[in-house]
Amino acid sequence: MNTINRLITDPWISIIFLTRLPIPFPGEIPRARITQAMGAFPLTGALIGAVSGLTYWGALELFRNIWVAAALAVTAHIVLTGAFHEDGLADTADALGGGKTREQKLEILRDSRIGTYGTCALALGLFLKIASIVSLLGPIGVLTALTVSGMLSRAAIVGVMFALPPAQDNGLSAEAGRPSQIVLIVAVLSAIGGTFLLLPPLSAALCCAGAALAATVMGALSQRHLGGQTGDILGATQQVCELVILLTLLTQAAR
Repeated sequence: MNTINRLITDPWISIIFLTRLPIPFPGEIPRARITQAMGAFPLTGALIGAVSGLTYWGALELFRNIWVAAALAVTAHIVLTGAFHEDGLADTADALGGGKTREQKLEILRDSRIGTYGTCALALGLFLKIASIVSLLGPIGVLTALTVSGMLSRAAIVGVMFALPPAQDNGLSAEAGRPSQIVLIVAVLSAIGGTFLLLPPLSAALCCAGAALAATVMGALSQRHLGGQTGDILGATQQVCELVILLTLLTQAAR
């Protein structure tokens, strides 16, 4: 596949994979092709974040209540993605919190039911996200924060997937395979570039550092407890990175 074709199809495939938008595509997308398109994950993350930010802006104009606007912004994110990453956060919390052995933890990850740890992690994550949005400065600040957090957190997925092998032989991450070094570089550089384009240098640097630290911690936990990464771990990584970035921007807004 030539470069021009990839520039067109990679974002298309990325949007199809990361969202629930009814976008047409000829035939079924091979898992390996999704991995090749991961360089466009930050672009799709920016789109998802921008939609959430614009939802906040519109809801604020309509209802004149920052809590309602923030809740609707998070709702827009959930509807747009099908709670794809939130599900991973809940499953990961259940597995790491409730499993004793590696095999038990992997079994919990395969279980579609949500337990106590997962419920608490999901509730806490949603509350922190809404509270962070409420505390950011104005609609433009929220739009920028959600766009940046969407970009960097999706780049973190690619980083963890590149760094760690699949923890099991089946599942989404095992079928997709490891992204290439070129795909990783494209994802990371595009996310960093977009962040420095939208934020002041200090805030941008802190957000990039926070995302890198959060991804490293999630990767280390996954390697220690599971011996690699899974699709749920990748979803949890996105959620944790997103929260870290929003909280980082909140500390800057408070100055």
